[in-house]
Formats: sequence, C-alpha cells, structure tokens
Amino acid sequence: MEKGWLSRKLQAAFFATSMLSIYLSADYTIAIREQYLYELGTHFLSWLMIYFVYSGVVILIYGSLVSIFIEWVDRTFIQMAGWIYVLIHGLFGLPFGLISSFNGAVIGGAAALTYGLIDYFIRKKRPRFFTLPSIPLIVAVAIAFILTGLSPEQPPFTRQDAIVEAHAARDVEYDHFPKEEGTWTSVINGYDVQQEVTVNEIDNEVYIVTFRETWEKGLDQGEWNWSYEVSRGAVASKGGREQTPGYYQ
Repeated sequence: MEKGWLSRKLQAAFFATSMLSIYLSADYTIAIREQYLYELGTHFLSWLMIYFVYSGVVILIYGSLVSIFIEWVDRTFIQMAGWIYVLIHGLFGLPFGLISSFNGAVIGGAAALTYGLIDYFIRKKRPRFFTLPSIPLIVAVAIAFILTGLSPEQPPFTRQDAIVEAHAARDVEYDHFPKEEGTWTSVINGYDVQQEVTVNEIDNEVYIVTFRETWEKGLDQGEWNWSYEVSRGAVASKGGREQTPGYYQ
C-alpha cells in the first residue's frame, strides 16, 4: 500500500456513509412528513445521525476491508482500469444489501460504488484532505435548510394544550377533572366533591398544570393536589399532596 492509504480509505468511507445517510434520511423524512408536519429539517438531521452511525460501522469495516483487498489485487496481480476498479467495489456491495431486499441491494451497491469512486479519485488526483468530506456536509446542511423552509410554522403551545398533555401524563380515566381549565362539582356517597384544574404560565409556553380535589362531609374534610410542569413535548411531575378521598373509604 502506498503512503496515505489509510487516510484515503477513511475519506472514502466517510463520503460514502454520509451520502448514503443523506439519501436514506431525506427519503424517510419525506415519507413521514404527514405525521411529523413541523420541523422537518430537525427530523432529517436526527435520522441522518442514526443512519450515519449504523451504516458507518458497516462501510468502515466491511467496505474498507473489501476495498483494501481489491486494491491489493490491483497492485499485485492485475492493474485494473479505473472503471473496473470502481465497478468491482459496487459488486461487493450488492450481496450485503440483498440481506434486506432488492432495494437494499441497489442501495448497498450504490454506496459501494461511491466508496470505490472516491477512493480511486483520491488515489489519482490527491485533492486536499477536507475537499471531498466537505461536500456531504454542505449537501446535508442545504437539505436541512430546505426542509425547514418547507415546514409550516408551529402553532402556539397553549394553556389548553398543556392541560391535554397533563391529562395524558396522569393516564387516569375514572375521575372527573375537567378537560379544560375549570371546576367540576358533584356529590359522591354524601360528600361534596370538587375537582379543579388550574394553569399558571411560568415562562413562554411553559405551564404549571395543577389538579386539585377537595371533599367535605360534615367535619370530614380533605384535599388532594398534584402539579405538572408542561411544555411542548415534555411533561414533568412537580409533586403535591396525596390523600385518599373520604368517599373512597
């Protein structure tokens, strides 16, 4: 192997992994755009990282070992034409993709072709180290910006939204706490019962939702309350006062 072969293989692996991950994450983000309507750029970058990790392991280990073997054959026995050198890389990518499906074989072959092409290009042209790796980074950022621009603006996260999230966090179906800010009253087993939901905004689109229940029957009185801090996509229990209502006993 010539000097700098390890750097060349690493650059080829990074480029092939990045372009494969960009394609897969963009394709998946577009497929789920109806389900995740907002912040498509963020979803794209998240899936890009996931695909990069998983495919990167395969390409770095399997792809690099195959490429080293092909180059050894090329230098030791047969001096291949450039297109043959690249094509053989692609052929070695097909069987690995066939493990999943025909489409997987095509994708695997394309990734292997990309690896071989970049490896051969660096071997012959010797560009600066950061020239080729910067290309997928620019492409990924551009796609993320485009998807972000295509995403509609999220509506405000309201007090009512916070109540809905807090109810979902409690996951209780048998009580009568209102589904909106307000109070429910009734008589249960002779007890005057009041169940109340209040909301306090402590920061921009960050709320404290409190469930408060009181009961009274003569001198028998009690109170139960529990609070949640709710923001978009996050609910945290803040604690409260636990007491079993008298009408349960």
